Amino acid sequence: MALYGNLRNYAFMKDVDDIRGAHIYGINHEKLGTIDDIVFDQASGDIRFVVVDSGGWLGSKKFLVRALDVTIREEGDQDFHVNMTREQIEQLPEFEEESLKSETDWADYEKSYARR
Repeated sequence: MALYGNLRNYAFMKDVDDIRGAHIYGINHEKLGTIDDIVFDQASGDIRFVVVDSGGWLGSKKFLVRALDVTIREEGDQDFHVNMTREQIEQLPEFEEESLKSETDWADYEKSYARR
């Protein structure tokens, strides 16, 4: 059984904030893309990664950013930020949702991610 899952098309009740669709920016306010999904630990419910769709500047590649690295700048800000450049993002392995279905595939992905 897979350790991690994602929200995909899950719809929250209307009182719950959903970060999917929010913009994410890197160093020097470079737009890196939009938050497409999240990856969470199925046992604890903790968010582990944010899935970002580059929106075309990188060929619509999806990549992961560790949830602990994603911040907001000030209270009420609708955008998110990460201390990375586009060049650093380009070095990350492309995220494929299918890798979440297999512990072996996910372990391989994490090893590739950690090397970056």
